[in-house]
Amino acid sequence: MIFFQISDQEESFDDLVYGQISYNISLNEGDPVIVKSDGYPTYHFANIVDDHFMNVSHVLRGVEWQISTTKHLLLYRAFNWNPPKFAHLPLLMNADGTKLSKRQGDVKISYYRENGIFPLALLNFIVHSGGGFSKDLQRHVKPKCYTVNELAEQNKY
Repeated sequence: MIFFQISDQEESFDDLVYGQISYNISLNEGDPVIVKSDGYPTYHFANIVDDHFMNVSHVLRGVEWQISTTKHLLLYRAFNWNPPKFAHLPLLMNADGTKLSKRQGDVKISYYRENGIFPLALLNFIVHSGGGFSKDLQRHVKPKCYTVNELAEQNKY
């Protein structure tokens, strides 16, 4: 196994949705394994190598991955690579409070299309279920059905 020696200092990054995030990874874990005993890389190592060589400029993922971003940024720094920008998105939840999953049978675009849900209605449902748009900074504003162009104009990174 190959371990990655992490620092015990707090690291900060700018999350495109949540703003400035600071976290000291050593408070919750030791030096992470980056190559397993079978010679295969762990997700965290493979992830940053893939993103670097694919020239990924922005990473959009669920907020549950926000805590791993510090580890990823330390790996980018160790290779002297420029990291992508990170945006962590609020999770969409099922009615029972569990996380909505791509592995559930009814979470396919075809399901919504076959059940008569209009694309713009689905888009607005998702937008109003999450955050990160300037609309979320306005309090006491009635929900509105946004067009794709109106949403695109709200946040330009």
